[in-house]
Amino acid sequence: MGTIKEIMYFDGMDRKNTDEMVKFAKKRMDDMGIKNVVVVWSSGYTLNKFRDEINHDIGDLNVIAVTNPSPHSPAKGTMPIVVRPNDSPEVKKRKEEQLAQGITEIYVTITDPIKEELEAEGIKVRYLNDDLILGEPLNLTGTNATRRDLLKPFGIPDHLRPLDIDAGEDMSLLTIFSQGMRVCVGCTVLATKSQLIPEGELTLALGGVCTGVILKAAPVVKDCLVREVIGFERGSTWKERGNQMG
Repeated sequence: MGTIKEIMYFDGMDRKNTDEMVKFAKKRMDDMGIKNVVVVWSSGYTLNKFRDEINHDIGDLNVIAVTNPSPHSPAKGTMPIVVRPNDSPEVKKRKEEQLAQGITEIYVTITDPIKEELEAEGIKVRYLNDDLILGEPLNLTGTNATRRDLLKPFGIPDHLRPLDIDAGEDMSLLTIFSQGMRVCVGCTVLATKSQLIPEGELTLALGGVCTGVILKAAPVVKDCLVREVIGFERGSTWKERGNQMG
């Protein structure tokens, strides 16, 4: 006998969609009695919305924030600011203002003060490893590009991301759903590998702008099974964003 459930689809990567997804996913989590939550951190927006939704009280939840490399790592957890033709007017304006002020890169990781704040609430933090300093293919620095050129003869493809390497699998195929699907699966694998989530536990994962899925936690990508798709944003794949890689 089948089960009919709602899935939320978003036509675009608007931040207001994140607000809707977090509320929708929180309800699904409560309905299913799920206690493990993985939230992907880049700007912190999604996790902060989730914290608001639970009134900054995790109770008996096991909440893990998985983020980019530590600010103390070789990769520093920073990303260059790049204005793209398909940026929304709001994002384009913000980037142009930052560049005009001489700001060429921003932190996309959890800094020490934020880590202390999260841990004080009982939220665990897991940093992504990028000791090769490969960077994200869509936001490469000169150093990233040079390292990738050096490694290309050894079989490192242009589209491979640090998350793929840390999780132990090229997860590019998952972007046929959304960028968020890839990071939800990859970050849940990292949390499980680090023993922050018990293997086999149902886990709510939130990532990208507004992707939410229920996964069976595993330390290996091929065992991290998708149990339910709560929703995702259309238009976030590299091809749709004007880049043919991955």
